[in-house]
Amino acid sequence: MIYVLSKSFTSTIYDVFILVLIVFLTASIFMWIALPMVLFSIRNELKRLNQIIKDYTTKKDIGT
Repeated sequence: MIYVLSKSFTSTIYDVFILVLIVFLTASIFMWIALPMVLFSIRNELKRLNQIIKDYTTKKDIGT
């Protein structure tokens, strides 16, 4: 009886561990896919803000 309970408890621990591992691996894959897109978006926004600041400091019309 104790052996059966021990075996089922160990199996449950391994199942939970595998599930957590799959979740973390899936999240890391999504992170590596999304990270370049986020960096590219930040880069474009910084370029846009840089252009707005240049237009403002040179007293050009900034489109307003």
